[in-house]
Amino acid sequence: MDIKKKIKELGGVDKMKRKTDLKIRKKIIEEYDVPQEVVDLIDNFGFGIFNNNIGFKPINKIPLDYGEKICDIGIIYGWSTKDEVDGVQWNLTKLQDEGLHGYLPVCEGSGRDIICMHIEKGTIHYWLESKGKLYLAARSFNALIEGCQIIQGDVEFYDIDEEDDDDDQALTDEPNDILTNLPIDIKKKIKALGGVDKLKRKTDQKLRKKIIKEENVPEEVVNLIDNFGFGMFNNNVGFKPVGKIPILGKEKFCEAGLILGWNNGNEGIQSYLSAFKNEDVEGYLPIVEGYPGDVICLHKEKGTVHYWSHENGKFYLAARSFNAFIQGFDIIEGDD
Repeated sequence: MDIKKKIKELGGVDKMKRKTDLKIRKKIIEEYDVPQEVVDLIDNFGFGIFNNNIGFKPINKIPLDYGEKICDIGIIYGWSTKDEVDGVQWNLTKLQDEGLHGYLPVCEGSGRDIICMHIEKGTIHYWLESKGKLYLAARSFNALIEGCQIIQGDVEFYDIDEEDDDDDQALTDEPNDILTNLPIDIKKKIKALGGVDKLKRKTDQKLRKKIIKEENVPEEVVNLIDNFGFGMFNNNVGFKPVGKIPILGKEKFCEAGLILGWNNGNEGIQSYLSAFKNEDVEGYLPIVEGYPGDVICLHKEKGTVHYWSHENGKFYLAARSFNAFIQGFDIIEGDD
């Protein structure tokens, strides 16, 4: 199959700034006799995160944490050193440490799960970190890539009392409503949502400059905070997270609270950064308040958006990118 054409149809990827280690690349390709189509994927799209929310239907049931019937696909691994967590080598070592030999990591699943290829058989398997088990996901690499699709709307879930044992049932449920990651005019989007009412807070310009530099804040996030920091939405605004957030229960929407600003007060980014530091949490940039005490953050390396719950100190995937997060905002009405 034409991998470049398929990736383009899925909306492309946003590649992280990682350096390819050509020695590692050559070593892995030769040692594991990596098929050309897999080499092509990693050479062209390694360290890439899909711009849209992409997933596939495994041929066997995989007991994901929340019972989803469609598996998310995260970052495509790249050729890098053994110390790079988004690299083939690091995840290869991880599987081997679990006593799993003969599997080549290809891309990330949900969280730190691994989608890998059986080197001899060519079949695709899903390694579920929470159970430490491998599950058959696709009959071949081409079948995996061909089966990738934009995850739309409300993902189907297994009933909570269904067995977790493997079965050979092919899943056929069709999702709806496309979640895209097109470039977005933030000012236009906020206006369409009814605008914000800004609190009278002072921006600390020195702190703003410090955070932007130290945290390497993306320009679109800077634009949001510069224009709407310390702002509360005039309407009840929320978004549909791509992953399940336990605090929501059965609710489909997660409310978005105050947009944080550049200062060290209660509504400032720095206060949350300091709180995270005290909790030994690194790599996340707070941007918007969630429910009281919770905060919505940007993963600084991956560019994904996560919901942090103060109750258990855990992060939950909310959106595949900042643009997808903002574009997914909608006015919550009635019993939504």
